[in-house]
Order: sequence, then structure tokens, then C-alpha cells
Amino acid sequence: MAASKPTIVLIPGVCHPASYFDDVKARFEALSYEVFIRTLPSIGQAGASWADDRDAVIEMIEPHMDHGTEFVVIGHSYGGMPAVGVCEDRSIAERQAAGKRGGIRAVIFVGSALVLDRGQTALDAFGGVYPPWLPFENDGKDGLLHPKIDLAKEALYNDLDDVVASRLAGGLLPHSVASLTSIQTYAGENLQIPAFYMVCEEDNTVPPWLQHSICDGGRVRGMRKLTCATGHCPMFKNPKGFVKQIDECVRGDI
Repeated sequence: MAASKPTIVLIPGVCHPASYFDDVKARFEALSYEVFIRTLPSIGQAGASWADDRDAVIEMIEPHMDHGTEFVVIGHSYGGMPAVGVCEDRSIAERQAAGKRGGIRAVIFVGSALVLDRGQTALDAFGGVYPPWLPFENDGKDGLLHPKIDLAKEALYNDLDDVVASRLAGGLLPHSVASLTSIQTYAGENLQIPAFYMVCEEDNTVPPWLQHSICDGGRVRGMRKLTCATGHCPMFKNPKGFVKQIDECVRGDI
């Protein structure tokens, strides 16, 4: 186990602003973790690709790497796609070989279907069909996908109190079409860092069987499995348990 705590990087899923993670951010900080998170460019910005999201995260964390900071990257849902890209050439060993300090200690995917092969798009992972709660409408004229509140509640927040689910679904923001149709350029199988996958066992968005398959199917060498008894968003259903599980993982295995 490493001597010092890494800094946490949270990468949100589709349509989710960074403010949705304020609770878990505060809980990590209460355990003496520093936490970095930002709303991704693909939120509300037509034409923004997954690579723009990746680059925004890199811009946020790389100056700190250069001063020796080590990170654990957590990619929730869609956030798993830019998370893979952020890790390219940024493992601690790869940076040391290049004469640099700091780096990424590990990556944790949470309920993500987007641990992709090179050349795939997020839409490919969806079978070429947009999720019912995030439909492609009006020929995509504004370049954005607009969430459907009632369908989002059932897909994303099926295990939450109705009032909470309604509030969260009502605050979701439009998401760039291009982020789901742009091609992944760095495959998960090429990751040079320890990888973990948190399976959400009551997920209505990414079927749990698919999550187990992603973890068990060798898509990332040596990826280790975590499980939680929640829907698609464990950080909202059980923020205390989510942070505890990540903390135990970091202290025990990373």
C-alpha cells in the first residue's frame, strides 16, 4: 500500500453536473482526501466529444501531477470513457520513465458500459440505439440530447425516494451528441494501472449481467470487482457506503 493518500478525481456521467457530487466530495474530504471534479464540456456544449471531456480533466489535474500528486480516477457511467483516455501515458511508472513526477495510481469504473475497445463509440456500446431516457430528436439539430425526466427517474434513480429522484432527474442537463458518436482512441486493454469495476446490482441503466461481463471478460487485464446493492448511482443512494467502499479499496489495494 502506498504511504500517502492519493487525490480523488471524479468524472460524472451523462447529463450530470459536478454539483450532484457535492455530498460524496465532502465525505471524501472528511477522510482527508483532496477531490477534483468539474462539469464536463459535453454538458450543454454542442459538438463536444468525449476527447474534449478527457482533455478538460487532464487540464485540471496534470499541473498537480507535475508537482508529484498521485491520483485515483473514478469514472461513473459515461465518465468511464474519458477516464480511460485520461489514464493514457499517465501511470506513475510511465511518467517516471519520462522523467516526470506524480501520475495515476488506479482507475475505478462505476456502472460503466463504456470500457471500450479502440475504434468504438459510446453509441456502439448501446447497440447503436440511444437510451429511451436520452433520445435523439429533431434530427439532432441543436447537437444536444435532452433527458426525459420520467424515464430518467426510472433508469437512473429507480432505488431512490421519489422526491429525491424527481429532483435529480429534473436537474439533469442536455448532453452533446458528439460525445456519444466520437471514437475511442485508447482501449481499456492498454491500461498500465490497476483497474477496479464497481458493479451496481440493482442498475436499471446498465444491466448488472453486462457489468459483470465487462469486469470478468478480460476487457482490462487484471480488473478487480467491487459490488454494491444499488441502482445506477450508488453515490446518491448510499453516499456513506460508496465513500467507505472506495476508501477501503484505496487503503487496502491501491
